[in-house]
Amino acid sequence: MRQWPQRVDPVFFGCQPNIQRRRKPLPTTGGPGGMMRFGNAKFVPKPIGPTMEWTLLLQRWRQEFGVRVRKPLPADSVRRVLTQVECQHDELNAFYCVTNGMSSEWFEIFPMFDDRDKKHTWQNIVRVNDPAKTCFLQPELLPRFLIFAGISGGKVAVIDRTDGSVWNEDGDQLCQTILSLADFIETCLREVRDL
Repeated sequence: MRQWPQRVDPVFFGCQPNIQRRRKPLPTTGGPGGMMRFGNAKFVPKPIGPTMEWTLLLQRWRQEFGVRVRKPLPADSVRRVLTQVECQHDELNAFYCVTNGMSSEWFEIFPMFDDRDKKHTWQNIVRVNDPAKTCFLQPELLPRFLIFAGISGGKVAVIDRTDGSVWNEDGDQLCQTILSLADFIETCLREVRDL
């Protein structure tokens, strides 16, 4: 009896995943020692890092929700700004490595100031987190919360610096969500589309 060679997904050889076919991140472990078995062969897949996950998400959100995404700033500028606003949130840091903010109608992830695009980056993450310049939160809340997004009607979304949770402004109070940053953004984009 003839045996046909087993087909191995090329993604595990370091190729780019096909965005149309694969929407979930690739598994990083598949059994003992993180090895995946394909027939008799063993392959150790390369894990997709946080910046690759954001790249895939942004591509999908552009297609599905029509979001506008800005080009990322150079890595040294991103590090300098994130240090300036004291951002220790890994997900948000990875987001800014891939794009300098995004927007869709009444929802916007604040960009970092860019000299090449002053008009569209004037309201930026440094400015909205500056106690002397912000018009969003009371200055005494800024040591605990990092403002990262603007929501309809002058409301904001924030990250709690103590535990990394995402909060949004509802009425005159902040409400904690149980969502990750990516899930929160996608939820807001669905609301923009559906309303």
